[in-house]
This record gives sequence, structure tokens and C-alpha cells, in this order.
Amino acid sequence: MIHGTGSVMKWQPGQHLFIRELSNRILDNHPFSILSYHNSSEANTNDVKLIVKPMKGLTNVWYKKLGASEEGKFSGSLLIDGPFGGVDRDVASFNSLFLFASGTGITAILSFIYQVCELKKNNKSSLLLSRVGMYWCCREMSDISWISKELDEISDKYGDILKEDGKFLKIKICCCSKEVQEEQHFHKGLKQGEDATSSSDSFEKVSDKELPWFVEVIDFKPDIGKVVKDIKLQEKNMFVLSGGDLFKENVSNAVASRQISAINGKVSEIYLHTENFAW
Repeated sequence: MIHGTGSVMKWQPGQHLFIRELSNRILDNHPFSILSYHNSSEANTNDVKLIVKPMKGLTNVWYKKLGASEEGKFSGSLLIDGPFGGVDRDVASFNSLFLFASGTGITAILSFIYQVCELKKNNKSSLLLSRVGMYWCCREMSDISWISKELDEISDKYGDILKEDGKFLKIKICCCSKEVQEEQHFHKGLKQGEDATSSSDSFEKVSDKELPWFVEVIDFKPDIGKVVKDIKLQEKNMFVLSGGDLFKENVSNAVASRQISAINGKVSEIYLHTENFAW
């Protein structure tokens, strides 16, 4: 979490920023997607939450500083450039929103869940958006800890609203470690023709007692292209995806294959936004 002390910065879901540390490695300018959701009606709107994977350069410097800190935090002067990117369409103008992420690409995706829940809270009867599905492929079960606090916060703030309309939000987390993949032999998947946002008996659940009721965890690697192809489309549909290149290619191709539905007049729109900043 970055706690800002200057003027309040505003951002939208899916946006990213560039950070440079002025006191050290000033030439390192690193991009990060913003995990947190900006809500001007709440306090601490100048706090920005990022998921930082320590690699080389700036991220490695931060990792060492945190490791050396007894409190798990450090202070310093940062130069923030942005925010940039994001989706140029209003999610509230669609009937369905489908969010796909792999790895740290979840940083560019999760804030959309906050946004749609806030829209649902403030526009219960008039909101066109009636269904939201999020699919996240991560490597290990422990990776869920990256967003567990956010999932709990969403449940605490919007749980009552979501329970009133149990079909509004469904989140599936797929843990795809090599050990799990080998054990499952890649033979499991969604049933033919099944709605990808509904519960599936072919999904072998793992222990998810500590996760909110709208989150389902599965312990194998799904055919993500088939997940997209099996989704039941409504009149207007938005797809947003962020992650590794192969993941984005597979999802993009599957969404493109659904465009024929729009051409045939079965649906009026299938909109795809690809976020490149899955840092």
C-alpha cells in the first residue's frame, strides 16, 4: 500500500501508473497496475494499493527494504506518473461484464468488482448490468492471499446487496500449479453447453471456507477458451482481460469467435478490452 501525502489522485478501474523512487535508483521507472478502487466518498482516497512481484531493479529494492523493516513498511519519496490506460466504455451500459486475469494481472481486474458493486448499491432497480463473472488463473493456492483482504472487504460492504441478487456476481479462482496439473491430468473442465457463470459439478472445489460465498476455488487448469465459448451472452456484453501473453491470446481468440453472434443479430454487442499492464 502506498500512502500519499500530497494532493488526492483519482483513477479508474484498469488503470496503471509509473513509479520512480527519488532517493534511490532514480532512473528506474516501473509500471504498476492499480489494485485498489477509488471512491471519492470514502476517507483515505489517496492510498493506492499495488501487487508488487519482486524481480530486479526497483521491486527488488523495495522487497529488501520491507524484509529489513520490523513493521513491514518503509517511507520514501516517490515520483508517480499517471494514471494511464483503463477502459473507455461505461460498464453500466452493458448487460454482462466478464473479467479474465492470470497471475498478477488480477491487479488490473479486481477494482472492477468494487465498481460494479458500488453501482449495484446505488442503482438497484435501474442498473442495466445484471451479471458479472470474474475468472482468475493463479499458480498456487497461496496466491489467493494477494486479494483475500479485498474479497473480504467486498463481502463486508456489499454482501447484503449481493445476496439479494445471488446471480449478480460470481468469482472463480483456478489454481494451476504443476503438481495440481499433473495430478488432475488436465481431464476436467466445464460441461458441454453449461453457463460458465453458474456452479459446475465438474469443478472440484478445494477448501474455501474462509472465502466469501460468491467465490469458488478450483484446483486444476481449465480450458480457458472453452470457458469463454460456453458463456451465455446477453444483449450487450463486455470482456476485460489482463495477464500473460498466451493467456490473453487464448481469451481474445475465444471472444473473437463469439463475434459471429453479434453478426447474426443474436446479440447487439461484444466488446473486448485487453489490459497490457499485468505487472
